[in-house]
Amino acid sequence: MDYDPAADASGNDHDAVATKASDLGSGTGAVVKLSHDSGLTLGAGIEEISSNSGNTAEVENVTAYALYTMGPVSVGYQGYYLNNGPSPKAGDPTGIADYSGDAIGIAFNVNDNVSLGYQKVSEDKEALTSTPSVTRDIKSLSAAYSSGGMTMSIQQTDTDNYSMASAGNELDTETVQVTLSFAF
Repeated sequence: MDYDPAADASGNDHDAVATKASDLGSGTGAVVKLSHDSGLTLGAGIEEISSNSGNTAEVENVTAYALYTMGPVSVGYQGYYLNNGPSPKAGDPTGIADYSGDAIGIAFNVNDNVSLGYQKVSEDKEALTSTPSVTRDIKSLSAAYSSGGMTMSIQQTDTDNYSMASAGNELDTETVQVTLSFAF
């Protein structure tokens, strides 16, 4: 369990006093994780941020996951929901959309040096009074090779509707990232 008296405060200096948003109140969060000897791990978390004004909604973020590992194979699933409160809000006729999504991934360690992975993420931006709901889909394939202190990896990612735009304005992307790192 965690409590933050100044939720949504900004500041990147750990010794400085953070600047708090006047319309947001305190925040609480809790996380639970359960692991079993069979290779199954389950987890869930919730975060709530209260409002200090009638114009800002209380925010709730919920997530849960399951991960199963057997030998060299790991399979995981995670879902989430971000509730930005009722929309539209007083003083904000357009409102803020709620989001939901889920992800699945599989990883296979071929041997001590080579690993392969596949991930798929689907995110939904809920409809508002003036905009329809939209979906973003991300698919990624990755491979890594390690030897001593050197690791080389490659990842290819396809994203449908990258910017979560409405129909006709979608931007689809395809990226390839090659990384070479050394540890001394």
